[in-house]
Amino acid sequence: MTGCSSGWQYAAGQSQIELCGETCDRIKADDGGQIDLIFGCETKIDVR
Repeated sequence: MTGCSSGWQYAAGQSQIELCGETCDRIKADDGGQIDLIFGCETKIDVR
């Protein structure tokens, strides 16, 4: 990974993601941790 110290980035081919440095370390250190990945556009509701 280049230029990524926290957060995430797409892996080669953009079919996977890689967690970066500090983010990866924090997640690996939490035995009960969970990651939810949600992709898509934000839902907007027009209330009139």
